[in-house]
Amino acid sequence: ADEIVRDIREYSNIRSRCREIPMTTNTLDITSLVGRPKVYWRGELATKTTSTAQFSEISLTPYSVAAIVVVSEELQADASIGTPTGGIIDLVQELIVEAIKEEEDRVFLTGSGTGRPTGISTYTPNRTVNAGGVLAFGHVNNCYLGIPQQIRGKGVWVMSNQSHLYVQNLQDAQNRPIYSDILLV
Repeated sequence: ADEIVRDIREYSNIRSRCREIPMTTNTLDITSLVGRPKVYWRGELATKTTSTAQFSEISLTPYSVAAIVVVSEELQADASIGTPTGGIIDLVQELIVEAIKEEEDRVFLTGSGTGRPTGISTYTPNRTVNAGGVLAFGHVNNCYLGIPQQIRGKGVWVMSNQSHLYVQNLQDAQNRPIYSDILLV
């Protein structure tokens, strides 16, 4: 047959939602704002209260992901697969790209930070919602409204299909779906 049956992979595509920071060294230190200045009311001609801004530093370490796939000259010469250009090399290249995307998505979500990036689920969030084992509409609402309003509209929900299905199927006391439109990504 002039085609190959491929398995279907699920990608969360975390990279497309990230900002890439070019690095030319083995580490990159970025200044982070920890505490904002405070303002105070005062009476006319009263002494002004001093305030400070607090900063810390985040150190980034680059990692790379790679793959080597060996294709024999015989396979390369004989194989004509139904890819856009019809070659096995094009197919292998597509497979490597898919594998890299899948691995990046996995590590960007759950990476330990040892020999690979630290995943977002590894960080301790500033706000948490404890569902006590049973997720309800109030938990989702509290989580959403706990995000600062200035950035709330720019964020996305990242979850597995199973979690997404569970949240989409949440119902109110009259068994009506809480979410009528798919609003989670």
